[in-house]
Amino acid sequence: MLIHPKAILAVSRAAATEASRYALNVIHVQRMADGVQLTATNGKYLLRSTTPEADAEELPAGAIGRYPAIGPEALFEGKLEPGAAVKAAKAAKGNKARADVLGWVGLDEGNYNGTATLETWANLSPTRSTSATPEGHFPPTDSIIPMPDEDSHVSVTLDPRMLRDVCEAIIEAADDGTKGRGAARLLGITLRVAREGGESKPVRIDGLNVIGSLVGVVMPITG
Repeated sequence: MLIHPKAILAVSRAAATEASRYALNVIHVQRMADGVQLTATNGKYLLRSTTPEADAEELPAGAIGRYPAIGPEALFEGKLEPGAAVKAAKAAKGNKARADVLGWVGLDEGNYNGTATLETWANLSPTRSTSATPEGHFPPTDSIIPMPDEDSHVSVTLDPRMLRDVCEAIIEAADDGTKGRGAARLLGITLRVAREGGESKPVRIDGLNVIGSLVGVVMPITG
């Protein structure tokens, strides 16, 4: 299986780090019919990435045997230790040839037995590492991800940079000068989208903290 390094780096943010939550201290990997799915959660928020697989025929000589062309019916499920996966992803992402398959992370499915063998390439030479995963069953997460059902949700598309800037401003407004720890004084952020009408409406974002509140509005992307 070939995994895009950006997918690893993105979902790894959500992996749990507490020793008591060892079942969540992983990146869950699945080969799906529509590509490779990575999921991580710390029990408070979740990140999931689904990306198409790279073409294994472009692999360097000597690696093709470990990454044969596998049809969508050959599903796979496993776990990666986040630290090892991120290290491999950074190595692959830094490859000058990242535009092709050399910039991906290979997971040796044939030798997976609870310990994952990861492979990256630099100048056509493979670098292999292992990722031992903690015991425990990664919980099913499909049921907690809201489906994009138009009958039960109001959908609006926002510029992620605008959303980030507004949320960062709300967090900073709660900062009491203790080197960012003031975010603990933030009681929550609420997003509100108007239901009436068929047009996309501005999204209101309310931040409530112990000293007051801050309201932001983000205009939707249109067209």
